[in-house]
Amino acid sequence: IEQVTLSLMIKKPESSINTQTALQYKTNVFSLIPELCASEKERVDLVIFLNGFPIFTFELKFNTSGQNYESAIEQYRKKRSPKTPLFCFKTGAIAHFAMDTQEVYMTTHLEGDGTFFRPFNRGCGEGVNQGKGNPFTMDDKYPVSYMWEDVLSPDSIIELLSDFIFLEKSKKKGGEPNLIFPRFHQRSAVKEVLQSVLEFGTDRNYLFEHSPGSGKTKTIAWLSYRLATLHKSNKAVFDHVIIVTDRTVVDRQLQDQILSVDHKGCFVAVIDDKKSQGSLSDALTGNNKIIVSTIQKFSYVYPNIKNLSSRNYAIIIDEAHSSTAGEYMANVKEVLSRESGETTSQRAINAQGKLPNVCFFAFTATPTPEALSMFGTAGKCGIEPFHLYSMKQAIEEGYILDVLASYVEYKTYKKVIKTDENDPLLKSAPAKRQIAHIIDTDDENIRTFVEVVAPHFSDNVSHTMAGCAKGMVVTASREAAVKCYLEMKRYIESNKNMNIRPLVAFTDSISVGDQTYTESGLNGFSEDSLPKKFATRDYNLLIVADKYQTGFDEKCLCAMYVRKKLHGVAAVQTLGRLNRVHPDYFDSKQVVVLDFENSLDDIKKAFEPYYTTTTLSGDINPKGLNTLLSNVLGYSIIDPIVVDKFRELSEEIEKCSDNDKPMLRKHEATLTNYIHDAKRKWEERSDKDKRNFVKDIKSYVRLYSFVSLIEKQSDVSLYYYYVYIKYLIRTLSVGEPGGGCDLRDKIKAEGFQQKFVKKTEKTRLNSRPSVCFPNPNFVTSDEEKHLSEIIDEINAHNADKFDVDGIKGLLEQIKGMLLANEKLKVMAQENTLDKFKSSYDNSLDDILLEGLDSNNKFFEFILAEDNEGYKQALLGVFMPEVYKQLSKK
Repeated sequence: IEQVTLSLMIKKPESSINTQTALQYKTNVFSLIPELCASEKERVDLVIFLNGFPIFTFELKFNTSGQNYESAIEQYRKKRSPKTPLFCFKTGAIAHFAMDTQEVYMTTHLEGDGTFFRPFNRGCGEGVNQGKGNPFTMDDKYPVSYMWEDVLSPDSIIELLSDFIFLEKSKKKGGEPNLIFPRFHQRSAVKEVLQSVLEFGTDRNYLFEHSPGSGKTKTIAWLSYRLATLHKSNKAVFDHVIIVTDRTVVDRQLQDQILSVDHKGCFVAVIDDKKSQGSLSDALTGNNKIIVSTIQKFSYVYPNIKNLSSRNYAIIIDEAHSSTAGEYMANVKEVLSRESGETTSQRAINAQGKLPNVCFFAFTATPTPEALSMFGTAGKCGIEPFHLYSMKQAIEEGYILDVLASYVEYKTYKKVIKTDENDPLLKSAPAKRQIAHIIDTDDENIRTFVEVVAPHFSDNVSHTMAGCAKGMVVTASREAAVKCYLEMKRYIESNKNMNIRPLVAFTDSISVGDQTYTESGLNGFSEDSLPKKFATRDYNLLIVADKYQTGFDEKCLCAMYVRKKLHGVAAVQTLGRLNRVHPDYFDSKQVVVLDFENSLDDIKKAFEPYYTTTTLSGDINPKGLNTLLSNVLGYSIIDPIVVDKFRELSEEIEKCSDNDKPMLRKHEATLTNYIHDAKRKWEERSDKDKRNFVKDIKSYVRLYSFVSLIEKQSDVSLYYYYVYIKYLIRTLSVGEPGGGCDLRDKIKAEGFQQKFVKKTEKTRLNSRPSVCFPNPNFVTSDEEKHLSEIIDEINAHNADKFDVDGIKGLLEQIKGMLLANEKLKVMAQENTLDKFKSSYDNSLDDILLEGLDSNNKFFEFILAEDNEGYKQALLGVFMPEVYKQLSKK
């Protein structure tokens, strides 16, 4: 039987070259039937047809009549049969909309009472105010007018059917496929950026701040295909669309999503771990329109591939908060800007700044200052994302859970004791880090921790979600992870009723005591198998050290036990493992966090920049490079004359052919001597100078690698200092933590207690959108203290409890000391209250130091750096009264 292809819809052509297709497109026939009788008992408010086929149905409600979209949803669930031809999945209408005058919800699959409707709203508000719903207008339009003005226009419907809607295979064996219909923000992100590219070409970059739960992977898939076929003036805008991820293996979900969208032949090339190193080189010079690769593979593109600068590239970056690492991104730009006849140094310099043939489309839920600076758009409040789907909106719409909904704070109390009769002088910061590791991996500490975690997980978590609930223990080191796992196994064996089946995850091997452990050895299967094994009912608790804190999508994960300091993006990414909504347990999944290291206030500060929009306040100053270089040269370790010779010799080496090996070896030996000239001078310096010099040259390398991505550096000498210093850094060693002193036999910790502090339900996050660059000159303190002093500071964290009456008396004493202070008196009489506050805050520590003798423990507690909040809260109340009394002349 001869096969016949029927075209039931004519797609809008990408260009106007084929006039016949353009004319055929206009023959599509749309029709609209109100009050359609789908059956004898089913009458639908509105149905849209295309070429005689029903595509969308609508149930419409007026809020003023006492009904809303929820009434329409109930109508679809209770009074519309999935067996009726109009509502039958895959053979009936494609989508069903429940609308009132304010909101829109939709579904593609009617399943009776179990039908899931999701919002199809624009989002209400902009920037920091963005949330669920639709904005009200002050004119005569309804908030949902965008539906008939935009979404349901003929061109838009054809676009939805041809470029967005598709069938996706079910992840369940034998399950029905899913009909994928874009969410409103996914459609708007793609359409808005395509419109901008048609206007500005490759002159701009784009940043998408899309929350977890936004469907980012599908948005990337849709965008990649639209960019690959985008035409302007009948010419393709991009020769290649390259999707890069920072993971060492191409994300399987991303790969499957790209390939699931209909494509032909060699349209897509996936450069995964099974491909050879030359595969990316072949794809870049071939006819593949879409290339999917890890960013690391650009380091291995064949050096003989030239003239790539004659092509235009769209680079889509998955996880822009981490994929923008200096050298990896520099490699991408260097490869795509190659021209014939360039030397290595010329190629590196020419790849700096915005490339005329490359346009970046970067996605992230947590934009860093670097990502905003490289890809963001100038806005009213600074550099901001081009498109936003906020964490706030995703939580309100039910696509992700609020991971701070139930936050339980614990504190580990202990006492550190010096066991060595000597009292060595140590560098304070590294010594504290070493002591913290000793405390963290102490057997008693881990035992008391497990005694809290195991019963909590077994009794309160493991039975939820029909017994599918899972938890994660986040540790600060591989040794701590192994010890937690072994202690958890011992605890389970001695308490037979524990519903805990643990796994452990860490990289490489680690020696604990006299035994060496690996992840696969402890778990009994390969590392690659862990995600699939953990997804089964055989295991329900995963103990991790760095691994799986990011990029791990386990929808049954609902409890986290944190015994590691978390800051900034790392805090958001780590706790974000809990926010996935499970389709089978939509209403029963409840998240909980037990945190033994961080306060809720600290975690809130980490989340608030990414709760709504994120903006870059200020920008990095490229002139800071010259300042940093001046600081580096001020040590008189690097000789500018030697760097000039290094530059000349580098250029000579580039001119040498590979066949002239004797000359190459001679030049390379001289080059090594130039590096060792600086190393020799460095070795003659004091330990403090050595450390500060290394910090400064590392700061220079970091700043240069980033600034050169933003704009081209006119001063070529800065590049050669950068190259010279990179070589030099590899030869320098600044010694061991704690000043080279091993403290394991010099201290011990005892008296461990894991104390409940407080539980907070339904935490309210405020949007604090502004982020800024850290100071590139920041240098940690090299203050040296005796071991006994360092231990006293650590023990101060376990501050004594003070009785209320005693505190009242001490506060009155402090108030008297403030009123007696002559400096404050002068400042009060010469300034307004607002200006006086600054002097008041700055004087508190000096005045409090006077009270150390009278009540040493309390004053040490209130002066401690970690207790700054207590000090401000307790003493800030005195400020207005102190000013009032002191300002009297």
